[in-house]
Amino acid sequence: MSTGTQPGKSHFHKTAEFNLSKSHAYTILDYVSHEGLDLIKIRNPWRSESYKGPYHDGDSRWTESLRQATGH
Repeated sequence: MSTGTQPGKSHFHKTAEFNLSKSHAYTILDYVSHEGLDLIKIRNPWRSESYKGPYHDGDSRWTESLRQATGH
């Protein structure tokens, strides 16, 4: 399954909010629903950027319970 970002001038332009390429496709790897929170894990086939939005790798919202539920 896949998803994508809104169109932009090119995929070299990033979304300001999340640091994801515009006009770009991503693979959906996993979905987890835990304690009322729904999270989708996506992968950039280019591996050339890092998501900076809510629940990014260094986000303080990751509780131990959530880490275990998602395999983070």
